[in-house]
Amino acid sequence: ATQAVGTKSAGITFIEIIMWALFIFLILINGIQYFFNIDIKAGIKNLFTPVPEVDITVMTEDIVPDEVVPEITIEPQVFHIPGNDYKYNNAKALCKAYGGRLATITEMQEAYNKGAEWCSYGWSDGQMALYPTQKDSWAKFQEIEGHEHDCGRPGINGGYIANPHVKFGANCYGYKPKMTDLEKKIMDNDTPYPLTPQERRFQRKVDYYRHHLPDYLVSPFNYDKWSKI
Repeated sequence: ATQAVGTKSAGITFIEIIMWALFIFLILINGIQYFFNIDIKAGIKNLFTPVPEVDITVMTEDIVPDEVVPEITIEPQVFHIPGNDYKYNNAKALCKAYGGRLATITEMQEAYNKGAEWCSYGWSDGQMALYPTQKDSWAKFQEIEGHEHDCGRPGINGGYIANPHVKFGANCYGYKPKMTDLEKKIMDNDTPYPLTPQERRFQRKVDYYRHHLPDYLVSPFNYDKWSKI
């Protein structure tokens, strides 16, 4: 009888060990899934046999690969990401995401010498915010009322910014992404200088009327023809 009790106790102890091991194992699996974003399917076979088996399957079907952005890979160059949306460290990370880095002031100067210009500050290497303005463009601005002081002076505008939390765009150096349809549309329709408050108000009126064009009537060319053509 004593031997039977001992055998029973040993069996219970063995099951307890298995259950505790299973509990710890599940905690580890859940930790791996949480911290590494990996989907793991685990199961135990032959639990009540002398040799239980643990079956682990890493699920890879739903893992989405990094999206590859088409690039112009002839040579690295300076390219600007507009928008006052990025702190200095965020701008560095953004350029890194494109496979590049922040452009140096020397690289900005070289880009300017090749014709680069954009009227928008961008974080650059050394915690500088810079943008290039071509002399020909600057001369044209002097002839447009209200835009004489737009886009700074000819050359590289800007300098060191002590506060890295100020938000600018980013001047990156690396292989520039190929132009998307949206970027082409913006390039074809954008102005080389920022609009004045009066021009923005007028543009809002244009946008309003453009949206409501179907509501308006147009007169015929004369009493007999709709159009001259």
